[in-house]
Amino acid sequence: MEARKELGLSLQVARAAVQVDAAEVAERLGISQALYSHYEHGTRKIPATRLIEILDRLEIDSADLAACKSLVFRLHRGGNDGW
Repeated sequence: MEARKELGLSLQVARAAVQVDAAEVAERLGISQALYSHYEHGTRKIPATRLIEILDRLEIDSADLAACKSLVFRLHRGGNDGW
């Protein structure tokens, strides 16, 4: 699976775990629900600062964050500024 899509699926799982819908997460981030949906479906790159903000808003715990960081490292090793 493409890493960006894998990250998006991870975000979907994390969001479901805290029982919020995509529209609520988008509102918390101050972005459109459509843009957030693109992030979750892996069709748009997530800027590094936005990813950190998403993880914070979803209250990802340290164990889950470590798994996300591993994925982020794989995605970022090409020198991109987004995922």
